[in-house]
Amino acid sequence: SSSFGSRQEAGGRGRAAMAVAATSAAAAAGGRRATAAAGTPLWWPRHSGPGTMATVALPQRLLPLPSPEVAGAAALGRASTPSSRRLSAPVWQRGLQDPWPRGTSLGVRLGLTGVLAIAASRARPRGVAASAAAIRAWMRGQAASGGSSASGSRVPLAPRGCRAASATALAAARARTVVLEPPAKSGDAARLPPMSADGGSQEEFEEYWACNSSPRRLAGGWLERRAHPQVNIEPFWYNETTSALTWERPDVAEEGKAKKAAVSKDAGFAELTGEGPEWEMGIQDLKQALAFGRGENLGLRTEELAKRAVAEYERFEPRVLSWHDYQHITFWFFGGLHRKQRGAGGKSFFDGQGGQDLFANRAFFNAAADVMMERVDRMHPINLTYFIWTFTRAGVVRRDLMETVGDYLLGGLLPTMDRCSLGTMVWNFTKQRINHDALFEGAARELCRPNRTRSLAARNFQNVMIAYARRNFWHEELYDALAHGIPRLIDNHDPRHSKNARHVLFSYTCKDGYEVLADSFRIGNLTVILKEFLKVPVKGPAIEGCVVSMADYVRRSEKASPKMMREQGDVADFLITLARAAAAGRWGAAKLLGQGGPFEMERLVREMSSDKADLLRRTMRRADIDLRF
Repeated sequence: SSSFGSRQEAGGRGRAAMAVAATSAAAAAGGRRATAAAGTPLWWPRHSGPGTMATVALPQRLLPLPSPEVAGAAALGRASTPSSRRLSAPVWQRGLQDPWPRGTSLGVRLGLTGVLAIAASRARPRGVAASAAAIRAWMRGQAASGGSSASGSRVPLAPRGCRAASATALAAARARTVVLEPPAKSGDAARLPPMSADGGSQEEFEEYWACNSSPRRLAGGWLERRAHPQVNIEPFWYNETTSALTWERPDVAEEGKAKKAAVSKDAGFAELTGEGPEWEMGIQDLKQALAFGRGENLGLRTEELAKRAVAEYERFEPRVLSWHDYQHITFWFFGGLHRKQRGAGGKSFFDGQGGQDLFANRAFFNAAADVMMERVDRMHPINLTYFIWTFTRAGVVRRDLMETVGDYLLGGLLPTMDRCSLGTMVWNFTKQRINHDALFEGAARELCRPNRTRSLAARNFQNVMIAYARRNFWHEELYDALAHGIPRLIDNHDPRHSKNARHVLFSYTCKDGYEVLADSFRIGNLTVILKEFLKVPVKGPAIEGCVVSMADYVRRSEKASPKMMREQGDVADFLITLARAAAAGRWGAAKLLGQGGPFEMERLVREMSSDKADLLRRTMRRADIDLRF
């Protein structure tokens, strides 16, 4: 873009290329889907033309970095500690062993010279006034001090089913990867640039599409892309060889025109087309035919329907980036039709556990999975998220497809996703009970970026907490970032309204011009999130402050929110969950339930059902709080 030069000059050069030295050369040797070599994702339909797809990188351990103090300790040869891991069992216990003994210091793993070089390249003196470059650095997720380091944590193994890679290549590619990313900080909103007013302007989306359809190539395998406009469109760089991702321009030259021309050749993916009623009928006609069982009479073939579905999602240009638009091209989803539906009721379709009868049959999804796996590179990551979402809601699990999708997204594509799709994708994996540790690591690092955390809406916070906590996936920086982010929304929201004000959280605009304001938190959302926090060992001032904000919002919402924002027994459910936290001695929850707390406990208990009141009393007694009414 025209602004790239000024950004490059202000941001400095050379801080990210150090990741290359810390990555095993085996990562480049094999284990990537070599669909093409140009670095132009084929899912950018507006500009892609004859471009080719960058290789889909193997998942690697992509950890948020520790604080500068921890980095300094590591550089001096002290033991490093994993900052994220599966709680149920170490992620490295799946067949291959880390060659380094447990507790081996980062200095030993990388060599002291390499660690000191990394520290020197990233260090910034404390107390230096924030410059424009510092503000941009914070926006991308770096600490105010500018300090950063590498993590020497153990490495998860390759998910089973990765194609085009032997076990040896997979193990080598994932071994001892170091990614130069800053520690996540989310509490200093004053250092962030202004929040998007509209989820991304037309000009920003045009830049997003243009830059990602033909990414600038730099020497050493670096590609320049753009983050999603909802999260303040910014350049980032991804290395096809090492899988490193950085928000500071590598100190390497741009490739010459001859080199660009040499790699810009057609990847050989033809646009999906076909003949017959499956291709001639409109979306609504197909939806009606499948929903009411007329497909066989019309001669609709499952394989052709699957191809048509994939073709629709490959062609779709995401703008609003929510189900509001996708439902209009998803003919295998029958919601909104006048048909008898099991489980229909007042709850949102998104909140229910059912919904399989709202989708096409299993044969359709299996056929679609076969098509998608052969051309996953053609589909925009956001489109891919919602297609996979229909698999999840229909109860269809294809492990091979999910592992292919996870590997694909790790090819430097996570920052290109919007606020809804990133959380929804990891939610898909958890709901389908499929582990992809490397994807969860990469997504957590992106979700930790203050700019990204600030963009999240209520449902996004809930989806992310469900995805990570229910997998028993421990990632300290992520949970801390979420605990910082939730109070910003609930403390600044008037609970009389079901939507967030635009100054609290931006709205977005559908393709038809319809503006969608972000849903505000309900009491039920906070109860779900609090339950998920109880499953992980998160502690500290961020979560303690978050719980206080939750309790205050529940108190205000109970008094002021309209009935359409409430569910029967929602306050009782929250208080019971809060009492469980108090019984576990966590977060100072007990003081919120006793005398002097924010709740009118006597009235609330009197208004509860007898079962919930008894459960609350029993739970509070475990916390040494006795309700004498």
